[in-house]
Amino acid sequence: MNSGSAQSVKWLQRALGKVKVDGAIGESTLAAVEAYPDHDKLVTLILDRRLAFPRALKTWSTFKGGWSARVE
Repeated sequence: MNSGSAQSVKWLQRALGKVKVDGAIGESTLAAVEAYPDHDKLVTLILDRRLAFPRALKTWSTFKGGWSARVE
């Protein structure tokens, strides 16, 4: 569940949809965040991507309660 800072940046970049997904916060990522019209929606998109990772694991049915609560 603890995927590291680079993965967190990749979730952000994928949610933005307009920047290179490289796991590094650069000028283009920062500019895209500033230009994004709805930051609440952006956070929701990031969390959706974050939760998609454990949902794909074989152990999801066992640990879904705790993992979902962490993201929530």
